[in-house]
Amino acid sequence: VTDVARINVPISDFEVKMSGVGDGSGRGVYTKVDIKQGSSIARKENARPIHIPASSLDLIEKYMDSSVDLTKAYGYIDGYGWETETFGGEEYFVEPNIMTFSNHGCDGSFNVLDWTTYDAWRNNEEWAIVTEQNATEEFYDPALRYEVYDIYTDRHISHSAVEYMVASRDIKAGEEILSNHVFYRWNELRWIGYVDDLKRICRVEDVGFIA
Repeated sequence: VTDVARINVPISDFEVKMSGVGDGSGRGVYTKVDIKQGSSIARKENARPIHIPASSLDLIEKYMDSSVDLTKAYGYIDGYGWETETFGGEEYFVEPNIMTFSNHGCDGSFNVLDWTTYDAWRNNEEWAIVTEQNATEEFYDPALRYEVYDIYTDRHISHSAVEYMVASRDIKAGEEILSNHVFYRWNELRWIGYVDDLKRICRVEDVGFIA
């Protein structure tokens, strides 16, 4: 199904409540309607994500020890954002709506995937079904590393950095929306540590940074 023909579920069909995935999981996003597999999730609303460029992130990290507001801002950015190093420095994008509160689906229990991963998953590409339980360093390169400069990505970074989600199965009204957070970190060393953090959270040995 092409993007134009794909059924879209608007942001108005979702709501935020306390998550049901476990103690300390904080807020979660729930659907108020039935969603068919392959439907896009808030596609229009995700077209303009919040962008924190490397220069801004450097200033926040430099001064946040002396500013409560900057500390809170960093917590929001790192807790809810997607990390990328597309332009060489560490920067973040954050979903600009309530979908940013969607939690990680442990042990492959997620019911939405970003559209690129969804297509790869439908084509049985191995990296697309990586969970916190089976993630190893070998999965890092095909999923996150781009060796060749792409002018299209450069000009459309705000659209490609935070892709809209697609339902990976039929979802019933009242279900919590769960995504796969395994690839929310870009830097290889940070990614390995991040996956270990997810494992501890899923074993209920720790809580997330935002709870």
